[in-house]
Amino acid sequence: MKKFFSRLYSYLIRIDDPKIYNAKYPFKLLLKIILRSLNIIRWIVAYRIVGKVDSISEFYSEIHIFWYRGNEGHTQQSIEQTYFLSKISQKKENIFEIGFNGGHSAETFLKNNISTKVLSCDIGWHYYSKFGEFYLKKKFGNRFQMIIEDSKTLVPKLSENTNKKFDLIYIDGGHEYKDARDDILKSKELAHDKSILVVDDVVERNMQHLDHSNSGPTKAWKEFLENGFVSALEYLEFTDNNIYRSAVVGRYN
Repeated sequence: MKKFFSRLYSYLIRIDDPKIYNAKYPFKLLLKIILRSLNIIRWIVAYRIVGKVDSISEFYSEIHIFWYRGNEGHTQQSIEQTYFLSKISQKKENIFEIGFNGGHSAETFLKNNISTKVLSCDIGWHYYSKFGEFYLKKKFGNRFQMIIEDSKTLVPKLSENTNKKFDLIYIDGGHEYKDARDDILKSKELAHDKSILVVDDVVERNMQHLDHSNSGPTKAWKEFLENGFVSALEYLEFTDNNIYRSAVVGRYN
């Protein structure tokens, strides 16, 4: 019986929007009700413990949201990637991030420099993004801002309505070719002549790792590199913790 309840608990806390989206009625409706009920409990716990934890990972653990390999990952699963993001964001006061997900990369930026301000955007597909936003707002106040909107519409708005430029632009949004291409292309309007551009999930070596999750950004980056729209500064691969990830660092020309 104990094993049964353990398996049931494991299944329940893994319920998320993609699982609901792929389910069929009436099971889809049941999953929606369960997730909504679980999240009510999570919000109650979140308000109680947010001031007592020291990291977003600890916060998620306390409200029983966990990441498993095979599901949507995050940057702090890799020590190498986290170190890279800490290093690349040093002395960067204004950072724009496309693809918030759970907020782990945003936390890395904010912890690294007490004067850094981060603006993140995300389509809000995952329910846990709201919890990540809540945690970072409580911890870092007005140094952090989150906008739930597709980058395709948000980036043009930002470039038209403000004169703000960003020292670091971190693109880790949609992985389809068109999404990655639009993000790289349109974000140039938010860059100044010394801005650093980081594009996640671009593969330049070890092409056996090329798959649906990185082929779009890889193709888009290669095209922009060839036509001179961007220049490459560094290519990185992160292979610790039995994972494989990669990213490129560059500038707009």
